[in-house]
Amino acid sequence: MKTFLLLLSVGSLPAVALAQQGPLGPRRSLLPEYRLLQRDDQGLVGRGKAYRADFQAEHVEFVPAVPMSPVSLSLRLRAEAAGRGTMQLLAAPSLPEADGLQVRYVRGAVVETYDVRSDALEQSFVFRELPPGDGDLVVDVRVATDLPVAAIGDDSVLFANQDGGAEIHGVVGRDGKGHTCGGSMAYRDGLLSLRLPAAFVRTATLPLVLDPLVTPRVLANTGNFTNELYAAYDASTARYLVAWCFNGNNNATEIRGLLTDGVNAGTPLVIQTTNRIAHLSVANDNLRNTFVVAWDQEVPGGPFQNPYRAIFARGVQAGGTLGPVAQITALGNGNCQRPHLASNADPTAPEVALVYLEDSNGRAIFRNLRVDAAANVSSLPTTTLSNPLYTATGVGIARTGDATNRYLVAWGENTGAANVLRRGVYTLGGLQQSVVLSSTEASTVVDVRIDGDGAAGEWALLAMCSTAHWPQPSIEHVWLDNGGPGMHSDPRYGLPSNTGSDLPAVALTPRFVHTVHQSRYNTLCVSGTPNCWESTASVLARSGCRPCTAVVDFAEWARPALLRPVAYGATGFGPEDVKLIYTDPFGGVNFDIFLCDFTTGDGAITDLGGGCGGATARARSVCAHVGGSVCLAELEGATTNNVFLLLGADRLDARGCGSCVLVPDPFTAFVIGPLSRRPGLSRVETEFTVPNVPGLVGLRLYEQWLLPDNLTPGCATFPFDLSNALQVTIN
Repeated sequence: MKTFLLLLSVGSLPAVALAQQGPLGPRRSLLPEYRLLQRDDQGLVGRGKAYRADFQAEHVEFVPAVPMSPVSLSLRLRAEAAGRGTMQLLAAPSLPEADGLQVRYVRGAVVETYDVRSDALEQSFVFRELPPGDGDLVVDVRVATDLPVAAIGDDSVLFANQDGGAEIHGVVGRDGKGHTCGGSMAYRDGLLSLRLPAAFVRTATLPLVLDPLVTPRVLANTGNFTNELYAAYDASTARYLVAWCFNGNNNATEIRGLLTDGVNAGTPLVIQTTNRIAHLSVANDNLRNTFVVAWDQEVPGGPFQNPYRAIFARGVQAGGTLGPVAQITALGNGNCQRPHLASNADPTAPEVALVYLEDSNGRAIFRNLRVDAAANVSSLPTTTLSNPLYTATGVGIARTGDATNRYLVAWGENTGAANVLRRGVYTLGGLQQSVVLSSTEASTVVDVRIDGDGAAGEWALLAMCSTAHWPQPSIEHVWLDNGGPGMHSDPRYGLPSNTGSDLPAVALTPRFVHTVHQSRYNTLCVSGTPNCWESTASVLARSGCRPCTAVVDFAEWARPALLRPVAYGATGFGPEDVKLIYTDPFGGVNFDIFLCDFTTGDGAITDLGGGCGGATARARSVCAHVGGSVCLAELEGATTNNVFLLLGADRLDARGCGSCVLVPDPFTAFVIGPLSRRPGLSRVETEFTVPNVPGLVGLRLYEQWLLPDNLTPGCATFPFDLSNALQVTIN
């Protein structure tokens, strides 16, 4: 091999990939047809996106979702009579029968049916025989409700208070040959008369169908039907479980779910139905192909008969089968809330990890949840994370999939003198030492969000701190790596909060930390309601890069923003792809849950392999400031100092070094060095300026590290080992 001169200064360097924020991919609706009909503890129940329908023996109860209403709102519908000029009582109904998404009541020659649609409940009266007479065909339906009549039209009646309610509208007649005719309706003193004109009825071919719709309506800007949106991914089946708290009226809540591949609508689920559910989390046990959902809810029986909050969990198989609901904490644990789940650090263990707050004792608690083949969830013993002398506040967890099977847990503690954010590393053998990440007298940690690398043993942590800016909290970001007692923490990166930020999410990809949060603006939205929200996504370069703080809005500022974002860096979607899952709740009953791809367009980085000699270090990443002109090259696992980096636009692939190849051409490459490890770490990194020139797009740059080795050098011609080589293509 030819020798070459090691340059000790950078000089003028060729351009490398600039990390530009890529555009959001097209958003895909996950709820185009969210509807299901099933039997549960309440009987036969149908559900659409914004309503519930209970099919009882004598009537049907339609319950629209009006989250801000302090009372239970419903319409109880009971058909009474039908006729053509002279009304006759309908026969007593049979018990409701389900067929797919349709419920039938047989009433002699008339069949009363209800089709569960996503947007509305479609009521139909199917006449196999016409009533005697020659006038308009009329069906009388008794409506019992506490809602006032807000509006009456020729073909609609709106039952609503100041927040919303339900509308019956759209009477249509259809005969056996497919001919249709518009109808009308009238309402007085609780009796709704549905009418088809006599001229259409006389010539209609049987069976004849009279068909109105019952639709939920939200009048005020209170369409936030979703709360605590969360998602997890099962790698074996390539399916997500998206779960959210569905807010009905009068504190009625459900945990609804959707199993989806991220493209198709998927399978709708109802995971739990009760009052006052909050603080939802989801994780995956890939060994069992089962998800675990955890939440807190009120349970009666607390001191002085007041309810207390307990943690519950339920297994959901990737095929849609639900396990039983398991209560994880009991009255003796006090109020327990804010659960956060993490997939197991050991991929061969049928467990997921759970952390939560035990408020009455002010403790942060860790425990494993075990899942069996039938999706049954059971609880293993607990570990107290926080100092018992102090009050714990927010808590979060993530896992890594490396050989040591570690979780990162972080929580807030109010020490009395200050509020601190602590972190610890929990293994299957116990909690390693906890370390204070930040300390401030001004703010209290109220929520902690973490994402784990899953293979490399690294984490990103996003802490939401509140008191300093309450009720508009600020968000801080802390980058953590190395996982052990010497875990490194870079300086905190504050994300801009304007008048306040909330609802953070974080996703880790090989070279970047993606953060999503909401900012509140004290201005009037298009509906006239103050405190609009704007959802923004930021990118922070990992491992020593300065923060890439360019912000990309994925909501129009002029309209109420997208809420409850979930950032998810799922395996199998490309090394820099992040899934954003979020709701658009201000569309009234047309709210939806959307998914889109969020990609960092930083240029392709290809690992060309290689590496030889005694080197265990690897070139891992190249990154740049978003929209900037500074690039970072990084070497992980270095055991010595005085290393050198080769950067070249020409590829030589010089052999003669045993099993490895020197990829950059040393005669045209630039050499940076000697460089040393960061104190206490095995990482070497260097930054260099690159030109931001559009004409360089498509240029390839090759990099490789040289590590001094006089004993067992990878190349006999000079005393160095070689790392793997990377090819960086300018985006």
